[in-house]
Amino acid sequence: MYDVNLPKSHSPVFPERCVRCGANSESYSLRIWTHSIGWWTVLGVFGRGFKVRVPACRGCGLRIRVQRVGELIAIFTITILVMFFVGPFLDEVVPRALRRWVAVGLVVVCMSPWFFWENFFPPYIGMTAYSKSVDYEFRDFDYASDFAELNSDAEWVKIE
Repeated sequence: MYDVNLPKSHSPVFPERCVRCGANSESYSLRIWTHSIGWWTVLGVFGRGFKVRVPACRGCGLRIRVQRVGELIAIFTITILVMFFVGPFLDEVVPRALRRWVAVGLVVVCMSPWFFWENFFPPYIGMTAYSKSVDYEFRDFDYASDFAELNSDAEWVKIE
């Protein structure tokens, strides 16, 4: 992933081509959103929502949207299944004070295949919003480079 950081107040300018396939996409865009994270996220509290429109052709926009919604559904489904099927057994085996932490650990273990998949096949576009800045995460180096050139306040965060 190639991360480019911008101040949250800066309105991002994207290259006028699809973020996934690189085709000309002047007439269509995809809205993606996330919540701000910070020290309070550890407590299970998410900050204000942040959204941006990203150029994508119709087919790629639909694929990106399905992938993002599918990820959310998978996360909730895995969490609910682990709690429903494994939760009752925790009552008998794990002391009451540790049940919540053991359950969280089980969910993380069950989600590890998704974490590995995400690491080897990252999404074409992603965002991580903080209180004052946003990291725009791109799979394609050329797209990230063009994005950084179009935004004067841009700063490369990391290149993997």
